Amino acid sequence: VTAGGLSVSADITSIDSGIVSNGHGSLFRLNLPDMDTSANQVDLRWQNLDLLDFSGKLFTQTHGFNTTVDGDTWTGFDFKLDYRVLNGEQLDGSGKIIFDDGPELPIELDGNVVSNLWKVTLPSSSIKAGQVSNLLKLAKIDLPKHLKLVNGVLEIQGEIILDEEVKATMIFNGRQFSASIRESRADDGDFSFKAALEQELSVDGPISIETVSLAGGIDLTQLSTELSVTRADSLTMQDISANIFEGQLHLATLQYADGEIADTRAEFTHINLNRVLAFAEIDGLDGTGYLDASFPLSQKPSGMIINNGTFNSTGAGRLSYVKEAVVAANIGMQALENFHYKQLSGTINYKADGEYQISIRLEGSNPDLYEGYPVIFNLSINGVMPALFESMFITGSFEEAILKQVKSQ
Repeated sequence: VTAGGLSVSADITSIDSGIVSNGHGSLFRLNLPDMDTSANQVDLRWQNLDLLDFSGKLFTQTHGFNTTVDGDTWTGFDFKLDYRVLNGEQLDGSGKIIFDDGPELPIELDGNVVSNLWKVTLPSSSIKAGQVSNLLKLAKIDLPKHLKLVNGVLEIQGEIILDEEVKATMIFNGRQFSASIRESRADDGDFSFKAALEQELSVDGPISIETVSLAGGIDLTQLSTELSVTRADSLTMQDISANIFEGQLHLATLQYADGEIADTRAEFTHINLNRVLAFAEIDGLDGTGYLDASFPLSQKPSGMIINNGTFNSTGAGRLSYVKEAVVAANIGMQALENFHYKQLSGTINYKADGEYQISIRLEGSNPDLYEGYPVIFNLSINGVMPALFESMFITGSFEEAILKQVKSQ
């Protein structure tokens, strides 16, 4: 143990063949090489401290605390503790951890200086959303660049064992959280995570979010999933479900590892066609009916793709495309002015460079044309819509995506 300076004020009394001291002091530039621990300053206060066997009651507050465990340096927090020491070895007490620009968490401490074995218990405490980001940074967990936690309360409790390695078990309960990523926002989110650290970090537990408003103008409600994190850069979301366009969205699994999203499939059931067309904002087109759809999703280096997605109507419905200059010159377009379909189906492909192709098959009739004679349409729509997924989920601007592609070329 080394220290760059010492300031002490104390009284010493001989009682029953013992030497007892009361006082206070400060250690400056403290260094504990065996524990890979240091501090700029440690304030001390002691009461009825037996100087012969170093037993008694102490108070300690650190300033500029720094420790290294398993090669990782931990700093940005200090301790304020009241504890008892026995024979200069065993310590037990309570106090709090004071985080730089963050919360104060109560702790209970039980440890041994000789064996260097420490048990730290974190009783249940609450942290506001604005303080969570700073706390995660100190824990070496980086949130996505544009993620902002707006509202909510995090309840935390757990136990940490410090020996030659760090072992921890933590419980995190989040209530009424709101967060945003660029132009997308989630409100009224709850979660309950159990985290364990033993060589590798693992986290698992349920998440539910009342409302998710995506950048492109799509709203999801009552989203729920089960989160599992097996290491710092790998997470899995199981059984993702949400309400969308008056129907349901479901993904059996969504895996993110090594900076990439694994292949998955988005299943849509009972989607309101009228709501989809209103979102698409195709001038002159509206319709009624309900669809089921299945979209295989893959991530490529240049972006997300949809490979042979399919959609099918769940019953009869109506399509209306009214564009006077176009309809007048084409009998097929005249039929689509008031087309009552019995079956609507098709496929969709979307490439990472923005190229898309949609094939549609319509079976039905127009009661206002040729006395409702049955008609089958096979339509093909293609074009380029750059950065579709980025626009829908992040920026909310298809124009921005197009400009980015033009500049890159």
